[in-house]
Amino acid sequence: MAHAHRLCAAYGFDELTWNHISARVDGIEDDFLITPGNRHFSMITPDDMVWAHSPDLQNITANVIHDAILGSRSDIKALVHAHTRAVVFVANLPGDDDPLRFYTQDGGGFYGKVAYHDFEGVANDHEEQKNIRANMGSTAHTLIMRNHGAVTAGASVGEAWVRMFYLDRVCQAQMDIFHAGLANTAKTVEDSVLKEMSVVYEDPAFRHGVEWEAMVEYANASLGPRTPWG
Repeated sequence: MAHAHRLCAAYGFDELTWNHISARVDGIEDDFLITPGNRHFSMITPDDMVWAHSPDLQNITANVIHDAILGSRSDIKALVHAHTRAVVFVANLPGDDDPLRFYTQDGGGFYGKVAYHDFEGVANDHEEQKNIRANMGSTAHTLIMRNHGAVTAGASVGEAWVRMFYLDRVCQAQMDIFHAGLANTAKTVEDSVLKEMSVVYEDPAFRHGVEWEAMVEYANASLGPRTPWG
């Protein structure tokens, strides 16, 4: 989790002390570790993680969003929530129930796996959890929160983080194409191709997270301040 926080800062996924990453701990059913809410992501170490239901947690929005999803999806072990510029662009597009467009091969990893949640204000009301759970459903691994940001899920912290990286890339391509005035002319990837690619992205050789070992190596070698990593 500490690696993931520091990599978020390195790639510009952080927002001061806000946004959050969570992970289940083997053998503990009713709680999970999460971002403390009081430190810049670039400074976070393993000792900074707090239990989601602890009084030490200083970010209630983290508890509302993550508890809703982790509490209803046993297949999900970790979540990354971020407000990247490109993700927020897509989260604010009007009209379509599903405004995300796939212009690149990275879309194959998200085809049929993206859900949406309408904005209900700052996520500090536990009443919102029932809608988050319902909108996430049982098969999506990505939740775009309209007027807000997104959550990516994974079977590990590494998988969830890499998934956020590629979600940002997919949204960046769409934002760039729209800003270039090509929204009505640029060619999206055909649904039939995306469907085939979605199967490829389930292959362990291509699945989101296969890059995580390399990212951990990068974090250890390049990102300060230095700290012992478990």
